[in-house]
Amino acid sequence: MALSIASLGEIARQAVPVDRFLRNIGVLSPPETAPADAEPADTEQDADEFANLELAGDAIPAPVDGQPQKRNFRSKRCSANDTVSFSDRFSAWWHGDDISAYVEPAPVLEDENGPIVDTAPWGPRRAALAKHLWGESFLEPGGAASARRLFAQIMPTSKQSVLDLTAGMGGTALTLAKDLNLWMEALEPDPFLAAQASEIAELYGLEEQVPVAQLDLRKTGIEEDKYNLIYSRERLFSIPEKLQILEAAAKGLKQGGQLMLTDLMVPKSDNMDSDAFRSWVRIEPEWPEPWTLSLYTKTLENLGLKVASRQNLTKHYLNDSSAGWQRMSRILEREDFNSDLADQLMREGDIWMARTRALEAGDLSYCRIVAWRAR
Repeated sequence: MALSIASLGEIARQAVPVDRFLRNIGVLSPPETAPADAEPADTEQDADEFANLELAGDAIPAPVDGQPQKRNFRSKRCSANDTVSFSDRFSAWWHGDDISAYVEPAPVLEDENGPIVDTAPWGPRRAALAKHLWGESFLEPGGAASARRLFAQIMPTSKQSVLDLTAGMGGTALTLAKDLNLWMEALEPDPFLAAQASEIAELYGLEEQVPVAQLDLRKTGIEEDKYNLIYSRERLFSIPEKLQILEAAAKGLKQGGQLMLTDLMVPKSDNMDSDAFRSWVRIEPEWPEPWTLSLYTKTLENLGLKVASRQNLTKHYLNDSSAGWQRMSRILEREDFNSDLADQLMREGDIWMARTRALEAGDLSYCRIVAWRAR
């Protein structure tokens, strides 16, 4: 089976209902026929060279001796009818076909942990799915390769102090620590993600190099004049208190220290009125309040920083996300996907359909800003 995943926007344009996919994989039973009289239910800088920037090192940090090379996931079919595989059902959903009439539906999946889909922005199922899509410890498309490209031009040294403001599951921090022998600090606002990052750092034997602390950046400040580099990767768009966080980060830099931000941004405020943007806002687990690139720039300058670089990396972000979903299709082909994650897969698919549609429409962009403290 070959899935065409060149663009998640293609799925969005097909507008295939979620319940159709759930029926295809046997999670939901086919709907009853409705009565005949029933009412219908209601940059700026060219960045082509960015793809060629790399640091030396492995794709992901290698585990220490005696620890597993990768996590194992159960292989399980989703229906009592084993003649139609999970991957075939996924393919049918992807292409807009409804095969529910030809398969025997399975009961709705339940377990001792409650609902199949995580109700919080991040939980065990969404984290497990992210590892399939982006890599063992990443929340962001591109995994370690993308992280290395982002820092290739501002490589910190082992003698410098570094702070990760939004560590997620620790992927970027662990990659930099291993590649560059950094001893750094990592903060993560989400308690679940902070615990995951600490666990993965310990798994790789890097818990002392990258201690992860759970810290609400909206309420707690950062130690002043301490860091040579502070960075955050695509999480600020969902945090309303950006000004307070950026102000604390600016004060946390030493003289000559650098701040690197990547985030989902709005090209112009008018883009917020578009259908694609509004659809994206409705589906994101954390309500997005993105800034424009110009607002980020003016804010950093008002905080006394000099903006050294602004890059629109939307094209690379879309390529990296597409590669992640292609990887998922190969996992589905091997039946190497835990089908208990089926509902979460659909939820994540909805999020990325909306996000990709807004990016492709030009109503959303993925940008990188590098600024430094002159005094």
